[in-house]
Amino acid sequence: MRYGQSSFQFFCDKFNIECNETTQDTIEFQCLKHMFGCLHSGIITEEAYDRLIKCIGPFIEGGEVIDQVRALLEMPWFMGVLSASEADSAIEHLDCEGKPFLVRFSSSTGDYSLTFKTKGKILHSRVPPMAKYNLHQYVSLLKLKKKFGDSPPSPFLYLFEDTQKFRSCHSYKFIR
Repeated sequence: MRYGQSSFQFFCDKFNIECNETTQDTIEFQCLKHMFGCLHSGIITEEAYDRLIKCIGPFIEGGEVIDQVRALLEMPWFMGVLSASEADSAIEHLDCEGKPFLVRFSSSTGDYSLTFKTKGKILHSRVPPMAKYNLHQYVSLLKLKKKFGDSPPSPFLYLFEDTQKFRSCHSYKFIR
């Protein structure tokens, strides 16, 4: 193992998460691997680990890690790791009632950024630190108060299609 990297198995061991052939095929483990960006390599970078801990943690139990990651990836407006220019491209041509928007990881580790289009301009705003622990409620409030509309399709949508037909937004729970 190189400095700044660890294996997915090491992470599971550290957080006392059962990691075997059966559990690794679950949606929850696929979500966790997406969050770490280690779907194929099994290697977790220090940056990905820090992002998880700062955005979703700290954790009480190992299972809570998986629950929080899944809840985040189920949110249809969450795009994960996306640069500001990629976010611009994703909402540039969206035409909907209200302001098109998305939420992504900020380039500043441990933060989320909100990208939205208003009056033909694309703007970026950092999500307030206290809002990141109840991101769903924060976005719901923005949709209501700021008239936010649709978001581009989530890159994680395919994970949930077979099991829940992607639940409607009002049923999400992402609370710390």
